[in-house]
This record gives sequence, C-alpha cells and structure tokens, in this order.
Amino acid sequence: MSALTVRAVTEADAGQLPPLFEALSHPATVSQLRVRLARLCSDPMYEAWVAADGAGLLVGFAAGHLVFPVEDDTPAAQLIALVSAPTARSQGVGTGGGGDTQQKRNHHAEERTDKRACPDLCR
Repeated sequence: MSALTVRAVTEADAGQLPPLFEALSHPATVSQLRVRLARLCSDPMYEAWVAADGAGLLVGFAAGHLVFPVEDDTPAAQLIALVSAPTARSQGVGTGGGGDTQQKRNHHAEERTDKRACPDLCR
C-alpha cells in the first residue's frame, strides 16, 4: 500500500465513507453521514479522522471523544469507532502511525481540554 495520510475528517468525506461504515456494521447513506459529521465536527468533545491512501481513497476512519474519569483528574480520550477498508487490513491503517497511540490521544485530550475549543477539528 502507498503512503497513508491521516487527517481530520471533513463533511466532504461523506461521499467515500459508506463502504467503511458498512465494514463497521453500521451502514449509512451519504446524507446520513453528512449530518453525523456535521454534528461531530461542531462538538469540541469529539474528533474524527480518516486515513487516505496515496490516490486519496479513504481506507480508514476513526472517531473519539473526551471522557472525564471519576478516578482521575486528567481527561482521557476514548476511541468510539475504528475501521479500515477490507483491502487495507493488516497493513497498519489502524495504528495511527505507530508509537504509543493511547498516550498520544490522552496528551491531545489534555491539550484540547485546556483550550476548551477545537479550532482545527473538521476544517
């Protein structure tokens, strides 16, 4: 597989997402996905990403949100969706570029909580 680009999802991605949602066992139409993405993108507690191959084809989708655990004062990121295209499985699409991705998500959660806004989300 060619190099992957992981980026924030945009409403314009809705046209390529139905096969990924089908693979996730949550089929949805393009119009349904546009509404859902608009809702996610407008809420600073949520963030979603897509993985695109070198040709721009979406081969992965992930979404998460911030949670505030009762056992700790530090917010955490919770992954709520992760799917890769069947043709892209076992090729590292879901790894987020390697390294300690949970630690990276939690660090990003702390930064976003401090700002209480997400200006880079879904732009």
